[in-house]
Amino acid sequence: MAITWDQETFHRTYGTPEGTGLGTTFAGDTAWWRRYYQQRIVPVFGNITGAQRILVVGCGLGRLVEAVQASGFANIWGVDSSPYVASLWPTPHPRLAQLDVLSPTVSAGLDAAFGRNTFHWVVTESVVEGYPPAEQAALYAACEALLVNNQPLSHVTHIVYPDVDMTVWPKRQIPQPDGSAIPEPWAEQPMVNPGCPARTLQEWQTSRPAHTFLSVAGVM
Repeated sequence: MAITWDQETFHRTYGTPEGTGLGTTFAGDTAWWRRYYQQRIVPVFGNITGAQRILVVGCGLGRLVEAVQASGFANIWGVDSSPYVASLWPTPHPRLAQLDVLSPTVSAGLDAAFGRNTFHWVVTESVVEGYPPAEQAALYAACEALLVNNQPLSHVTHIVYPDVDMTVWPKRQIPQPDGSAIPEPWAEQPMVNPGCPARTLQEWQTSRPAHTFLSVAGVM
């Protein structure tokens, strides 16, 4: 069973609105996502036309969707399966919808939310790490099913965190009044519903050679 992104899991992994933990997920660093788009995604997409449609799966707070849209590319939408994440979006949000791509009703849901259910590019945003290896093939196939007919499978693009172990909780510390810090009691403990053990970018690519895998790391 894949990681369930409820409030506790999201905060432990990505931080809280108050800035504890990773924090930057809530900081609204759209400028970083614009740099990521220019440095990593544009070289893969090449000279895409305005008619091409992009779906971001596991869009989180929608930062990548917003960054690409702000660059002048209008046909981009995002979905996330987490009710907690969806509760953080401004409402209504015409470009984001709470949908699970593994649901048998996802096609109808996409059509209802965005008026289309196939896309020229499907981008997963730190999604596959949350699935154990035995469940990743189903996710890959679900993404392929969302492509426009005859699009190459390389148009399924996965943004991943290489070398991050999603079978244990991340290392987190609690600041103390004296300036020291102590570990959270759950830090580095096994998850009840674990995702994928750490993989290099090459190992991720090997897991689905026909797809495209991009690292989150190294963007300046």
